Amino acid sequence: MGRKSVACAVACALVAAMAAAPAPVLAASGDITEFTIPTAASSPQGIATGPDGNLWFTEFSSGKVGRLTPGGTFTEFTIATSNSQPTDITAGPDGNLWFTELHASKIGKLTPSGFLLEYMTLTPNSFPNGITNGPDGNLWFAEGGANKIARVTTSGLMSEHPIPTASSNALSVATGSDGNLWFTELIGNKIGRLTLTNVFTEFPIPTANSQPGVITAGPDGSLWFTELNANKIGRITTAGVITEFAIPTASSTPDFITTGLDGNLWFTEGNANQIGRITPAGVVTEYPIPTAGSSPTGLAVGPDGDIWFTESATNKIGRLQVAPAAVLPAMANAAYGGYTTVAEIQNVGSAAASVAIRYFDSTGAPVGSGDSMTTLPVNGTWTVRQDNGHGLASGQAGSAMVFSNQPLATFVNEFASGGGDATSYTGINPSSTSGSMLFAPAIANNAYGGYTTGIGLVNIGVAPTNVAVTYRDSTGAVVKTQFLQGVASGSYQALYSGDTALGLPNGFAGTATITSSAGALAAVINETGPGGQFSSYDAVPAGSTTLFAPVALRNAFGGYNTGMGIQNTTGVAGTVSINYYNSSGTATTTTASIAANGYLGVYQGIDIATDGSYTAKLTSTVAVATIVNEVAPSSTSAKQSTAYNTFSSGSTTLHLPLVESAGSDGWSTGEGIMNTGSAVANVTVVYYDTSTGTMIGTPDSMSLQPNAFWGLYQPAGGLPGGDRASVTVVTQGGQVAVICNESSATSFMSYGGQ
Repeated sequence: MGRKSVACAVACALVAAMAAAPAPVLAASGDITEFTIPTAASSPQGIATGPDGNLWFTEFSSGKVGRLTPGGTFTEFTIATSNSQPTDITAGPDGNLWFTELHASKIGKLTPSGFLLEYMTLTPNSFPNGITNGPDGNLWFAEGGANKIARVTTSGLMSEHPIPTASSNALSVATGSDGNLWFTELIGNKIGRLTLTNVFTEFPIPTANSQPGVITAGPDGSLWFTELNANKIGRITTAGVITEFAIPTASSTPDFITTGLDGNLWFTEGNANQIGRITPAGVVTEYPIPTAGSSPTGLAVGPDGDIWFTESATNKIGRLQVAPAAVLPAMANAAYGGYTTVAEIQNVGSAAASVAIRYFDSTGAPVGSGDSMTTLPVNGTWTVRQDNGHGLASGQAGSAMVFSNQPLATFVNEFASGGGDATSYTGINPSSTSGSMLFAPAIANNAYGGYTTGIGLVNIGVAPTNVAVTYRDSTGAVVKTQFLQGVASGSYQALYSGDTALGLPNGFAGTATITSSAGALAAVINETGPGGQFSSYDAVPAGSTTLFAPVALRNAFGGYNTGMGIQNTTGVAGTVSINYYNSSGTATTTTASIAANGYLGVYQGIDIATDGSYTAKLTSTVAVATIVNEVAPSSTSAKQSTAYNTFSSGSTTLHLPLVESAGSDGWSTGEGIMNTGSAVANVTVVYYDTSTGTMIGTPDSMSLQPNAFWGLYQPAGGLPGGDRASVTVVTQGGQVAVICNESSATSFMSYGGQ
C-alpha cells in the first residue's frame, strides 16, 4: 500500500453546453417520465443527486458528465481526457461530484459550477468503477483491474488496499452501518468487508457464479447487492449472513441498487427493461420502462424523493415517481407575514418506520436537504418544524411530501408569528384523498362578516398540468373560473379568494371545484375571519350520499357553535337531511334543498333546537361534500375558530398523532367520537409516548349507542397532566369517526382521525 500526492492532477476549464429538455415522454401508467440527453449515443451510466439539488450522471461513450435539473434542463461538461469512459458518480463530502474514469484509470472531481480536476490512480490500468463516500470523510472506489479497494482524499491523496482473493474483479463499494467498507467481487463471487485498519474479510455467495454487481447500504442495517448472472437480489448482514431473493422476471440482469426514501430497495433490470423494487422483507415489484430496449443502468434517489435512472441504450434519463405516504399541500416558514407550520407524523405500522420529508416550491423544484428519521417507533410521533433550516427558506411557502416504509397518520399545525388563533389540517393520503378533481365546500370573499379563504394546492402527478378552479354560488351558477397553465409536477400554488385579479364578488360565499388536465392534485383551504379566526380543511376528491360529523354544537361547552358548508358535487338538485344525535343516540332531523352544483350553509346555532353537543349524520339524495366550522366563544375582539372534514364512513381503528393534557407547550386536546354503526360500540382510547411509542397513562373507554357522541377531554381523561401522546382509538362491535380539537389560551384547531 502506498500513499502519495498525485502531482499530475489536471485543472481544466470545461465546455458547458446548455440545452432545454424536450417535453417529457409519459409512461402509460403515469409512473415514469423520460428525458432525452442532448448528445446522441452518450451511453449514460452512473447517476447521483448533487449538492445543488440537481441530478448528475456520467456519459460513458461521449466522455462527459451531465447535469439535469428536476425540471428537465440539461447541461453537459466535457472531460479533458479523451475516451476516459466515465462510469460511476457520487456527491462527495466536500460538496463536489466525484466520478471514476474506467479507461483512463483516473478519478474525476467536478465542482457544481463546472471546474474539473483529474487524479491518476496509483496502479496503471486499474479500471476504477464503483465509488462511494467512506466513513472517514474520504472517497473509496473499486479497482477491478488492479484487484484493489482504493481511497482518495478530497485533496487528491490516494492509497490502495489489495484484495486477498486474486483476480476478484471488485466492482462496487459501499459504507455499511458498522462503519466498514463493503464491496462486491464480480469474478470472486464474494462480498468483501474492509475495515479502516486494513483488515479484509470475504463472504462467499451461496449461488455459484452469481456475479455480484452493485452494493448499497439498506434501510435495515444490512448491505444489499445485485446478482447479475443469478437474477437475484442479495442481502448480507454486518455479521456476514447472506440471504438471496429471486427476481420474478427471468434473466432480468439486475445492475445498480439503492435505498429509496420509502424504505425499500430500488434496482435496475438491464435486460428486462424494468425498474425493480424490493421491500426489506423480500417482496419484489417491477415497473416497465416506456422506451423498449432502454437498458437501464445506474439509479439514484432524486432531490424530489423519486427514483432517477440512466438508460444506456436509448440515451435517456428516466424518473420513476415514488408514491409518498402523505402529502402536505401547504407548508410555510415565516411566510405570508410570519406564518410557520409544524408537521406531526405518527407511525401507525407494525415496525419502526424510516421517514423522510421533501419540500417543494412554487416551481416544483425541491428545496433544502429535507428532514429524515430512520427509526420512528411504532405509535411514536415525530414533530417537525418547517423553520429548522432543512427545507423552506425564511419567508417561503411551499408543499411537502412524506415518504415512509410504514403507514403514517399526519397533520399540520400552522401558527402566526404574533400569536393569536392557529390552524390545523389533516395530511393528504395520496391514494384516497387526492384526485384529478377536488371539491372545496366553503369558499368566501369577505363573507359572513369578513371571512375570506385561500387555496393551497400541489400537483402530485409526474407531468405538468393545467388547473381550472370553478367558483359557484349557492344556486350552482358559475361566478368565476380561474386557470393555471403548465403547473409543474410538485409545484405549490397559492390562490387567494380575495385577490382583486380573481374578482370574486364582495360577500361571495360558495364552493370551488378544482380540476387537473393531467394527474392528481392535493389541496388545503385556509379560512381567515374578521377577529383573527384561522381554520383549515382538505379539499376532497368525491362527494357521498352519507356523511358523518362527529361534532355538531349549539352553545355547547360554554358557548361553542358549529356551521356546515355543504357542496352538491353533482349536476342534479337534491335534498339533504341532517340527523343530530345526542350522547344517548336520540335524533332530531332537519331537511333542506340543495341546487345542482349548489352550496348550502347550515348553522347549528339555529338548526338545532336545544343547546348541547351532538353528532350529525347527513343523508342526501345526491352526493355532497361537507365541512364543519367550529367557533369558540370570546368576550374580546380576538376570536377563534377551527374546521374539519366530515367522514364518508367509520373505522374500527383510528389514529391521532398528537393529544395533550396541559402539555409543556400549554395545549390541551379533546376528541369528538361518533359511533357510525347501527349497533352499540365499545370504544377504547389508548395513549402512547410520542418518543418511545410505549403505552402511558390509563386507557379511556366508553360504550356508545349508534350515532351517539362522546366528548373526551384529555385533562379529564387517562392522560397524565403535562404529557403529550399519540393515540389509537379501537372499537369493538362497530365503527367510529373521530376528530381531535386542540386548544390553548389563544388558539383553537382541529384535525381528523386516520
